[in-house]
Amino acid sequence: INSSAEYNGTGWTAGNSMSQARAMFGCSGTQTAGLFTGGRSSPGVEDPTNKTEEYDGTNFSSGGNYILSIKENTGQGGPQSSAYLAGGSTAPGSTAVATTGVYDGTAWASAPSLGAALNNNGGASNTADNTTGLVFGGGSPPYASTYEFTAGTTSLNIETFTTS
Repeated sequence: INSSAEYNGTGWTAGNSMSQARAMFGCSGTQTAGLFTGGRSSPGVEDPTNKTEEYDGTNFSSGGNYILSIKENTGQGGPQSSAYLAGGSTAPGSTAVATTGVYDGTAWASAPSLGAALNNNGGASNTADNTTGLVFGGGSPPYASTYEFTAGTTSLNIETFTTS
């Protein structure tokens, strides 16, 4: 389905709809700044997607496409502007992957991979950014695994050389 619902602390109300029906997608963020990535079009349909949608508390809009088409990727965490997604499946038959991506609010980029391929895994993170998180469980071996996520860093290694 593509419908959404919002919780106000005591009850649920209907929200607006996502642009496409999907199941088994990753999600993170808050009720007024949510992020939804990947998934498959419906139960029994094995076509993964790379689509990301952002939610502003009222409407869904397109975000940057994930780095690969993926489904069964519930290992997502962080806020809308600094999220991560780890694991999932890329093909029919639930071929699990160890792929991890980080989102900057506009585009996804590759990040250090999980220690093992996982699908249907859970994810948690700090609420500030995508630099740390936790990925656990999964529907593929190793089932009872837990991985701490630390985003990769880039530093320049510039030296000056002279020749004579």
